[in-house]
Amino acid sequence: MKEILNSPVFVIGFTILVYLFCDIIYKKAKLALLNPVMISIIVLIMGLKGLDVDFDTYNNGTSILRLLLDASVVALAYPLYQQWDIIKRDYKKILLCMFIGSSVGIVSVVLLAWGFGASEKVMLSLIPKSITTPIAVKVSESIGGIAPLSAAVVIMVGIFGSVVGVQFLKIIKINKPESVGLAMGAAAHGLGTARVAPMGENYAAMAGLAIAMNGLITAILSPLFVEYFMKYIQ
Repeated sequence: MKEILNSPVFVIGFTILVYLFCDIIYKKAKLALLNPVMISIIVLIMGLKGLDVDFDTYNNGTSILRLLLDASVVALAYPLYQQWDIIKRDYKKILLCMFIGSSVGIVSVVLLAWGFGASEKVMLSLIPKSITTPIAVKVSESIGGIAPLSAAVVIMVGIFGSVVGVQFLKIIKINKPESVGLAMGAAAHGLGTARVAPMGENYAAMAGLAIAMNGLITAILSPLFVEYFMKYIQ
């Protein structure tokens, strides 16, 4: 029985079934707090703990799912290509918005953490909070942060953004597809993109563009921020 529970077939099948079940509940209830990703994480942790399946076994067994996740991110290039005319037309505005968004994201989270008395390690770990996990882990390691903490924060930020992001943008009267897509991709990376993708190809294209640009800009700005700004708040 232990061999079955530790097999890749079981952990992959269990993961997919849990997500599908949580997705059905979410669609029926239509409650943002029942976000299928967030609930799936909770159910998986409880389920694997109860079945005595350790993290390394689960992580190794689900490697194929991570590969498919990477492929899904690359697939965002297709809607990006379809919206290329809009991107060419507004590329200066997009670059400026992404630079400001990335900069504000870095500075604001560090100042907030500093205000609550967080350690330097924690502050460094929070810097890549809004970029996709693989890039966030590398950025965190390069600037002296705690990579696992960064990965966990990225997931929480993505879940929070996907739950409240679209509603918040509606409240502040931001309804243009391009603006919503960029905001969701920049603030909530892949989960934000998944949230807006069903709303239209222009939403998905801009969100996918934001993921790539925010990751690149954050990777460039983070070491500079650590070198020239962190010393003033230590």
